[in-house]
Amino acid sequence: VTLIAAASSFALSTISLTLMTTCPKFLIQLSLLFSLLLSLLITATSFYYQQYIAGAFGILFFLLSCCYACCVWRRIPFAAANLNTGLTAVKRNGGVFVTSVWITVVSFGYLMVWMVAMVGVYDATAAAAAGGGNVEGNNVQPSWG
Repeated sequence: VTLIAAASSFALSTISLTLMTTCPKFLIQLSLLFSLLLSLLITATSFYYQQYIAGAFGILFFLLSCCYACCVWRRIPFAAANLNTGLTAVKRNGGVFVTSVWITVVSFGYLMVWMVAMVGVYDATAAAAAGGGNVEGNNVQPSWG
């Protein structure tokens, strides 16, 4: 499961980097509209399940999101230019990408070490508990006879 999660996160990161470089302005507009749509959907769902307080908060946050989108909509070209500049710098300096991949691989290895340690402690605790050993706090003492 962890290997699948690591591979899919790497693939999604690569896809998102590619999307950001090809159409930054559209991506920013889409994220603003998606935020509005989800806020409206959560509001409608809250009222459907008769959660009126949650629905009222949903309306409040939907209206605040509408105000935010109206205020920043005219600044999207500037934000897209900033995003494009940053992505150009990342593309020109290949070491940034290599470093991020290396950190991802190292963190995956670190996660695997801790996962193996957790399974080992769980197995030792379960074996001691099943064998009538003393399992108190961090002190696992198996019964030897």
